[in-house]
Amino acid sequence: MERGTERKPGNVKVAGMPEDIHASSAQFSTAVSIFYATYVTFEAPFAVLMKKWTPRNLLTGLCVVWSLTTIFTGFIVNVGGLYAVRLILGACEAGLFPCLNLYLTMVYRREEQAKRVSYLMSCAAISGAVGGLLAYGILQMDGVAGKAGWR
Repeated sequence: MERGTERKPGNVKVAGMPEDIHASSAQFSTAVSIFYATYVTFEAPFAVLMKKWTPRNLLTGLCVVWSLTTIFTGFIVNVGGLYAVRLILGACEAGLFPCLNLYLTMVYRREEQAKRVSYLMSCAAISGAVGGLLAYGILQMDGVAGKAGWR
């Protein structure tokens, strides 16, 4: 989960996204890096807000916003849209991984936490591998319904 999204720009770059949205190499590099602006900014505030908003509300909200943003990534037509999507994804991912770790400390006793955190870390690594395979498969759909594979 942590930093899962920053791998995807490499896949879409190969698939031709920068050319489709008329982005220069510098603009695309900025879009990849801009993710961290909101990631770093929102990591601590979301962890603090989780106690006030409760994990049920905060984690659900972040997952919904992250999912919608990921879906709407396919409708990007210019560099500004790419920047906006990357900023929103950075903010959402900033809350997910730290808040999931914090949530585990709220639910499990100290002696049970290490096992649960190791499961979370393992799942994060597995999701990176599976995400790469999924991205490859989706990119092979280039031209289906008249859409580029990265969309």
